[in-house]
Amino acid sequence: MAGYGRATEEYERALKLDPNLAAAWAGLAQALDYDAEARPASKEEHLALKKRALDAADRAVAVGPEVAEAYLVSAFMRSLHRHEWAEARADLEKAKSLGVEQERYLIVSARLLAFAGKIPEALATVERCVSLEPLSVGCNTLVGVYANALGQFAAARRAFERVLEIVPDHAWASGFLAQTHVLDGRPQDALSEAARSRGHEGYRVTAVALAEHSLGRHVESRRALDDLIARFSHSWPFQIAEVCAWRGDANCAFQWLDRAIEREDTGVHLLTHSPFLASIRGDPRFAGLLRKMNLPLD
Repeated sequence: MAGYGRATEEYERALKLDPNLAAAWAGLAQALDYDAEARPASKEEHLALKKRALDAADRAVAVGPEVAEAYLVSAFMRSLHRHEWAEARADLEKAKSLGVEQERYLIVSARLLAFAGKIPEALATVERCVSLEPLSVGCNTLVGVYANALGQFAAARRAFERVLEIVPDHAWASGFLAQTHVLDGRPQDALSEAARSRGHEGYRVTAVALAEHSLGRHVESRRALDDLIARFSHSWPFQIAEVCAWRGDANCAFQWLDRAIEREDTGVHLLTHSPFLASIRGDPRFAGLLRKMNLPLD
């Protein structure tokens, strides 16, 4: 959290010197968005930070109509927070036309495809990114995420292990690798991976809650879920919903999914394809969530 706050301060300092610096507005939008995710705050404070992030993204485009990065950030914000899919795709294509960095373009493009449930296309997009940028942490991580969504667990494991070769303490890759072990019927391996405690503590607790349930140790799983809620409910409502669904508690899952959407949690970019939500996708309430986000129902 301190890092995001510091980044926000530095971007604001730059903008005092030059209020028309589009790249700084784009950077400020991202820093504010990440800060909102990490900071323990009330719903009102959280959404106020999110609004500031959206406003900064809009300002980036307004002052930099020929700056590719401004449109790329706008595409991400429009999709995740405003659910304006056509507009987000238009922003993405505008960024491409202005010569945006290929890696960044492919990551946002893949996320928009995945949001729409087009997982094979999303996977192909990030695999292309890896072929162009083999050391891309973002693209390798998303290869693992989308491979998991398609049940390709060996490929997912390779992708996350590759990220950990590049960045040994990478939080996302370590957490997703543990989750891959759970999905692949190897919960004990998931606990071993979680015990290494690389990266964010929330990933460790999530993995423990999932793995203990798969091992039939429901008391231990519930204890880990309670710990996750106690410490990370402000920033991880989506992951809490995943654990609830994996444990077979649909009511709990939908309660936390509603909260994730309400708080504009970035985790909801996994809504259409998280394997941990498979058991509740046939519930009419799930279609209601898709409608809230202007997503296709099929």
